[in-house]
Amino acid sequence: MSSTSNVRSSGDFRADRRYEYARAAFDERDFEAAADLARQVLELVPGFAAAHAMLGRSLAETGAREEAVSALRQALALEPEDALGVRLDLAKLGALPPDEAITDGYVRALFDDYAPKFDRHLTGSLAYRGPELIADALRRACSWQSRDYRFGLTLDLGCGTGLMAQALEGRAPPSKGSISRPACWKRRRRQGSTRPCTRASSWVS
Repeated sequence: MSSTSNVRSSGDFRADRRYEYARAAFDERDFEAAADLARQVLELVPGFAAAHAMLGRSLAETGAREEAVSALRQALALEPEDALGVRLDLAKLGALPPDEAITDGYVRALFDDYAPKFDRHLTGSLAYRGPELIADALRRACSWQSRDYRFGLTLDLGCGTGLMAQALEGRAPPSKGSISRPACWKRRRRQGSTRPCTRASSWVS
């Protein structure tokens, strides 16, 4: 189990500070301290779902399963869309069927949280070269067919922050992109992309 960064403010500065201390303790694997700090947060703001989730995850790591399940269920009751991913924790504890562990709300929150570091993580840490390899394959295919390395209107489903569009810059008219997460769409605009992009309303499976 892990702490989560998909957290909004509790509305209480002291509670937010204690919650950050709890997250730090959890990340350092001091689960008893994390649980104690989470309880302190809940004394200040009883309805703060993230603190209930932190308490549940910390208790689970100490082996207090029943208390952990209770805290996690309280977090889920407060945040039914489950942006915190509590259902995954409940499934790991055997308190929820595995096929009910992941919700659209959690996936949306996960992608929104990932958006600011998406490009850096993909191209740096993971050495992602998908757009570069596709562009090179297209260039070679055009060469084999003795045709110009240029294309008409293109559609990039799941365009993210526009890495594929950048790889084809100058080789095709502005591509039409489709993206499901607003945070990726906003980052794409901040990066200066003028290519049209549609915010998809649903996931494609």
